[in-house]
Amino acid sequence: MKAGKYIPLLLAAAVAFTACGSQQKENYKEAELNLEKGHYEEALEGFQQAVSDDIKIVESWRGQGIALLKLNRYEEAIQAFETALAQEKGSKGILKDIWLYKATAEYKNGDSQTALASVQSAAELDGDEQCYLFMGKLYLELAQYEEADASFEQVLDKNKSYESYVDIYQIYVQQDMSADGEAYLKEALELKGKEKEDYYQRGRIYFFMGDTDSAKKELMEAVNRKYPDAMLFLGKIYLSDKDIGNARAMYQQYMEMQEENQARGFNGLALCDIAEGNYFSALEQIQKGLEIAEKGDVQELLYNEVVVYEKMLDFDTAKTKMASYMELYPDDVDAQKENQFLQYR
Repeated sequence: MKAGKYIPLLLAAAVAFTACGSQQKENYKEAELNLEKGHYEEALEGFQQAVSDDIKIVESWRGQGIALLKLNRYEEAIQAFETALAQEKGSKGILKDIWLYKATAEYKNGDSQTALASVQSAAELDGDEQCYLFMGKLYLELAQYEEADASFEQVLDKNKSYESYVDIYQIYVQQDMSADGEAYLKEALELKGKEKEDYYQRGRIYFFMGDTDSAKKELMEAVNRKYPDAMLFLGKIYLSDKDIGNARAMYQQYMEMQEENQARGFNGLALCDIAEGNYFSALEQIQKGLEIAEKGDVQELLYNEVVVYEKMLDFDTAKTKMASYMELYPDDVDAQKENQFLQYR
């Protein structure tokens, strides 16, 4: 056979190889998409296949670890993250991200000391606010209070904002140390900003401190300056006061300002309906919200859907909805308690 006759065969083989490689990359992208959508079993299988196909090895092991973490398979997740780190081919940013995910898996697996070491490794790569917040939380859990204070000071050195102070306060609350955390809230009030977000943040802080009147005053100023999140928070306060009319007005005003992301407004209106016993209307509001909700807004809508069916005494549907909810959000402690309650109905 002449040499020229081999050329079509070589070209065909090259085309087949290219097509195969292209399909493998598409499979990896599908695994990423499944992870983003919360389809963790499918994502896990996709990333496992990507490792077999030698596609983005570090990222694929990282993806496996995240999927396993979301599936509460913590020891397997830790192993996946360790394998990713052992490759040493990732960028500084990816390696830091993997250390933090590994720390999260270790923490959820009940090993705060090892989690702390992982966070410290992440901080050595890039000690940002996220690292030091996590570090401070772990130090508090380990009763190393001076080290926790030092970590939180690092947070504030990186970003002395209302949000940082509130994040620190909430970590203290999680450890049943709200009195210690309030010192950070008082310090935050000294920032004295005059932008509309500043009024919103001070409103939140006064609310956390139990000063509802000051909270309403600050939040109303933010509302008057057209700050949407203030409308949501003020609606929440009015609901807690059983002032349903003003709460509903806040949620409606929020929706008038939000042409696209109205899901939180629908959720607020559903809460108003629940408070008034209008359960079918509440379900309609929740459904409207779910149809347009972004990923971060879905959880509260789904939880409130369970609440509505409970209040309607439709416990079979509530159990079914709760089972689906727990698959998506297994770490929700309040939902875990509610799920136990439903099992006896």
